Amino acid sequence: MKKLLLFLTLALFATTFSACTAEQFSRSVYEGARVRNESLKSTPLDQTKGGPMSYDRYEQERQGDLAGRRR
Repeated sequence: MKKLLLFLTLALFATTFSACTAEQFSRSVYEGARVRNESLKSTPLDQTKGGPMSYDRYEQERQGDLAGRRR
């Protein structure tokens, strides 16, 4: 019984912990790719006026697109 309780506690903790870090992982990958792309641009002509959007802006647009497709 104690082993089952320990297993369920660890499983709950692992699930909760992985859900909390999934957004941070996605944000880190997106921001890392954005910064890398900026660093590869060698001339000012290659750079756009507004620059790439932040992860928060990307997530808002993505959620908006998903909401628009559901209708």
